[in-house]
Amino acid sequence: MNDVTRILSAIEHGDPQAAEGLLPLVYEALARLAAEDGQAAELVKLRYFAGLSVEEAAQGLGLSRATAYRHWTYARAWVRCEILGEAAPAEE
Repeated sequence: MNDVTRILSAIEHGDPQAAEGLLPLVYEALARLAAEDGQAAELVKLRYFAGLSVEEAAQGLGLSRATAYRHWTYARAWVRCEILGEAAPAEE
């Protein structure tokens, strides 16, 4: 069982402090994504931390809707793989 699975299990079982262990993993993954693909990282920040829709984030970043959705799909997969310790996907 990896760290993320353990933390999510603790959250599910009502451990109020478990979420504190998840945030550093997410922030570290986001920082590595920013080094890999800055636009994708900015899109994640706008979606998760500012609560914008993909369309709103696209407008804020000056991206087309299609490009924003492509970045969003890539970024979600990349962050997930990074947190779970799997090989990160390559953006097409």
